[in-house]
Amino acid sequence: MSEQPGSYFVRSVERAFRVLRTFTEQQPELTLTEVAQASGLDRAGARRLLLTHLQPWVDAEEILAEAAAEFDGPVEVVEAAREYEV
Repeated sequence: MSEQPGSYFVRSVERAFRVLRTFTEQQPELTLTEVAQASGLDRAGARRLLLTHLQPWVDAEEILAEAAAEFDGPVEVVEAAREYEV
């Protein structure tokens, strides 16, 4: 059975929600390994990490460095109005 054209997008959105649901008021910060365990997703399933919704008062370069230390693939901070293929 072949994949429908939008099925990759739908799966990406579903996975994104699984990741977002791992964060709670009790656990607002998690490592990549903790997110993978809590969401049931494999760490190796991600090919690149796009950092979104950073608060204006945080140092994006510091967050980028922290993420790169935990993630084996490419990591980048998303730029407003730019399109990304997932």
